[in-house]
Amino acid sequence: MGGGNGRIVIWGVTALGKYLADNIVHKNRKRKPLAFVDNDSKLNNTCIYDIPVISCDDLGMMENLKEIIVLLAVRNARHIFEILEQLERIPAGRVGIVRHEVMLSGMGIDPWSSADRILWIAPGKKTNRIIPYIEVNLTDACNLKCRGCTHFSSLYEEDSIYPLNAYERDLLKLRHIGRIFRLRLLGGEPFLVKNLDEYIKAARTIFGESTIEIVTNGLLLTKADGKIMSSIKENDICISISLYPPTYKIKEEIARCLDSCAVLYYFDTGNGEKEITEFYRNLTLHRIHDAEVSGQVCSSASCTFLRNGRLYKCPFDGLINDFYEYYQIDRKHESGIDLAKDGDVLYERLKEYALKPTEFCRYCAEKPERIPWSVKADPALCDWLYQNGR
Repeated sequence: MGGGNGRIVIWGVTALGKYLADNIVHKNRKRKPLAFVDNDSKLNNTCIYDIPVISCDDLGMMENLKEIIVLLAVRNARHIFEILEQLERIPAGRVGIVRHEVMLSGMGIDPWSSADRILWIAPGKKTNRIIPYIEVNLTDACNLKCRGCTHFSSLYEEDSIYPLNAYERDLLKLRHIGRIFRLRLLGGEPFLVKNLDEYIKAARTIFGESTIEIVTNGLLLTKADGKIMSSIKENDICISISLYPPTYKIKEEIARCLDSCAVLYYFDTGNGEKEITEFYRNLTLHRIHDAEVSGQVCSSASCTFLRNGRLYKCPFDGLINDFYEYYQIDRKHESGIDLAKDGDVLYERLKEYALKPTEFCRYCAEKPERIPWSVKADPALCDWLYQNGR
């Protein structure tokens, strides 16, 4: 899709936003962006690379708005929904969300011509709705039994796999709601799934324009089946590797393996450190916490979770009944929304999940407790409970 000679505005003073500013049309500085836009008022009236940072209101007052191309350089679902609502009031020429892989691959980007790393959208149009983020466990089991795993992976057996036909059915239902910007396939450990290539192909067939990531601890990557690695490359999948201590020890070996397969990947520590050394424990057994505060500090606050034909606010929300059953806690949590419901209803609920806390957020502490990362094959209830559940 061509964009003519429209001027560029980058929404988001992020690592990706800065990368775009320096790499539009392969560092052609004659076509540098007109401005950054950011909702952080502290950044307004500053400059990045001699490019001014402005507010949404400032953008709305620009001349010839219909000639402006707005590129979103953000990944958080809440931020995307907020920005799309703001853009409904601003008649920009074109709006696109830039895929994170642009920065990972080191490519330049030309939004004036065909750009397969940009998801072009039309804010406010029902027929062109965007689902910013969905994550789904392909299997609940994991080969690395992390203490306090937010997906309760150490509680599951290796046969706890999302049936392929149900997975395809649920992705198709999601496609009727809108286009997914970022779809993450995780677990558990997805490389435990023998026919992972079939899950990859199904996701790419249904969501041809999406960023699709496989989230893994990386320990099985160097021994992965060749057909799986080929499928990852052929279907333009990015691998996100959680850099736990045992993964860090073989980081270079993993990198060599993935480089030889010519697939996109990145190592994720979540906090900029060289490896993951801490987990956060915030779950309690009592609904006594301030949901607004808990939601602000929660790392899963915008992680809409797909499971067995239903959408949930987060993995805790979708998996908590298995947790209760494992520890014989006499409780049943009713939550989620059935994918069989009307598409408009589902889309509004998706927005609510990303933008607002739910009642379940009251089970999470306002200030998560840090615990050292460790492996524990025989998990105890206290491994998850903040201050023993109080």
